[in-house]
Amino acid sequence: MTKINFREITIEDKDWIKARLAEDNDNSCERSFTTIFLYRRLYKAQMADILGCCVLRCIYKTMRENVPYWTYYFPIGAGDKQGALKIMLELCQQEGIPLHLEPITVKERDLLLEWFPGRFLIESNRNCYDYIYSREKLAGLRGKKMQKKRNHIARFKDDPDWSYEPITKENLAETRFMAHNWICSREEKWNEDMEDEFSVLEDAFANYDALGLRGGILRQHGDIVAFTMGDPLNADTFLVHFEKAFPEVQGAYPMINQQFVQQATEGFEYINREDDTGDLGLRKAKLSYYPEILLKKYVAETSDVLMADPIRDREAIEIMWEQCFGDSKEFIDFYMENRMTELNMLVIQRQGRPVSMATFLPADIQTPIGNLEGYYVYAVATLPEYQGQGLSTRILEFAQQHWQKPLLLSPAESSLRIFYAKLGFQPVYVPKFYALQPAAIQDEVELKPATAKEYKHIRDEHWQGPGYVAWLEEDIAYAMKHAAFQQGESLLFTNQQGQQLVMYTIDGNTMRIVETTLELSQLPGILPALRQRFQEKYPEHEPIINYEYKLPDGMVWLPEQFKTTRLKRRGYLNLVLD
Repeated sequence: MTKINFREITIEDKDWIKARLAEDNDNSCERSFTTIFLYRRLYKAQMADILGCCVLRCIYKTMRENVPYWTYYFPIGAGDKQGALKIMLELCQQEGIPLHLEPITVKERDLLLEWFPGRFLIESNRNCYDYIYSREKLAGLRGKKMQKKRNHIARFKDDPDWSYEPITKENLAETRFMAHNWICSREEKWNEDMEDEFSVLEDAFANYDALGLRGGILRQHGDIVAFTMGDPLNADTFLVHFEKAFPEVQGAYPMINQQFVQQATEGFEYINREDDTGDLGLRKAKLSYYPEILLKKYVAETSDVLMADPIRDREAIEIMWEQCFGDSKEFIDFYMENRMTELNMLVIQRQGRPVSMATFLPADIQTPIGNLEGYYVYAVATLPEYQGQGLSTRILEFAQQHWQKPLLLSPAESSLRIFYAKLGFQPVYVPKFYALQPAAIQDEVELKPATAKEYKHIRDEHWQGPGYVAWLEEDIAYAMKHAAFQQGESLLFTNQQGQQLVMYTIDGNTMRIVETTLELSQLPGILPALRQRFQEKYPEHEPIINYEYKLPDGMVWLPEQFKTTRLKRRGYLNLVLD
C-alpha cells in the first residue's frame, strides 16, 4: 500500500495548486485556489501530491460508521490521474469506506467509466451546477429578456448621488463593516449555512491581497450599499465568489453586478457566478440572467449498484429487456431513445455487462402533508441465468436506502405483489377494468390535439389531492409520444363541465382509453367520435370493435420519516408505463 501524506492547506500552497489547476484549465468554481483555500477550515480540507496530481479531500459529513466521511476531488493536474485514483481506491478500501468523488465534470465522468467500468455509481447533482454567463451579456444587459434588470438599475440611478469604486486597502475595512451591517439586516433569517458563509467571507477579507482578489463597492450618498469579490478562474473565465447588497436599496444587486463586470473583468469571455446550493430563490435569481452555460456536475461513489450508461450499456440492456419482457425491438428502441437517460436506470453488472436492472422515473405524490418527491419504478428485470440471486431485491433496497424517497410502482402481474410486499411496498391504488360499448348517439365534441403543457394543467386541476400522482411536463410529453407510438392520440375537448382530456391507444381491433377526465357514465358518448377520428387517420386499419378502460394497480414504499403519512386509498395513479 502506497503511503500518502495528506496535510492541511496553507497560503504557501497557492503557487503549486494553481499550477496544477492551470494544467487542467477547468471551468468549475471548485477548481479555484481561492475557493479551496477559503473553505479549507469549514470542510477540514487536506491536500496531497499523488503521482504529480493535486489530490484534495474534505469532510462534508462528519462520520460514517465512526469513520470520517471523506469526499475527494478528482485528481487535478497533468500527472497520472488514473494511477492516483487507484491509490485513492486502495486507501478508501483500507479505511473501509467507499471512494466518494464530488463534484466531477462530464469529462471526468467519462474517464471513470472508461478506466473503472462497473465500479462507480455516478449521479448528477443539480445543486452544484455552475451558472456561467457571457461577460458581454452581463455588461450590456441588452435585449427584452434583460428589461427588468435595466429597469431596476434605472430606479437605482434615479438618485444621482451614487458611485462605484474598486476595493482597495483604503476601503477594505469599510467594506468589511458593511458586511457586518448586512448580517444585522438579515438577523431574523439567519441560519447555520449563512453563519458558515460569513466565516468564509471573513477569511476572504483577511487574505484579500494574498489571494489576489478583485472587488468592487457601490456607494449611495457616500455609504456602501453593495460589494462583490472574485478572481480569475482561468484564461477566459472570471469567478465571482461573493456579492452582497442591502435588499431595501432597489437595484443595488443588478447595479453592482453590472458595474463590477464592466470595470473589473475586461479581457474575460465568461463570468462564473458559482452554483445555487439548492436554494430555489437563488436558483430563480441566477436563471433570470440567462446563463450561457449551466455547467453540469456529478457525484461518484464506489458501489455494486450502478447507473446504466445509455451508450455503453445499451446493447446489453436491450437483450435483457427482450428476454425478460418480450417487447419488440421497435418498442425497445423507442423507449431507449425517448426515455432512458444516464440518470434513471440502476443496474448490477456481472462480467462487465448489466444483468439486472430497474428504472426510476421522477414523480410527485400528493399527500395530506404536501407533495412528496419520489420515483416511479419501472422495468424491474434480471436475466434468466442470474435470477434467484437476489439482484432485483438488491437494486430496490439500494434505491430505498440511497434516495430515502417514496417509491411507487404498478406490478405487471398480481403474483409480484407478494415480492414487492416483502420489500415494504403497500397496496394503495385499486385496479379497475371496464369493457365499454359506444353510445348509439355520439356526443357532439370538437376534438383537438393537446400540448403537454395543456394536458398537464387539466390533469392536475382535475385530480389534485391526497393520493394523486403528478408527472412532470416532460413525462406527460413522453406519455403522449408513447400513445402515438401505439397509433393513439392525446386530445382536448370542451363539454358542459368544462375542458376535458382523453388519451387512447390501439391494439389490433381494440381501443384502450388510457386516461380521461370524463365520468365513466360519459365515456360511451365520446367513443364514436374517437373511432371516427382514428379511422379517418388510419383508413386501412381493421375496424375497431372493442373498447377498454383500465386504471392500474399501484403500490407505494415510504421511507421511515413518512411512514405515518396516510395516502388516500383511492388516490389517482395513471400514465404508468406498461
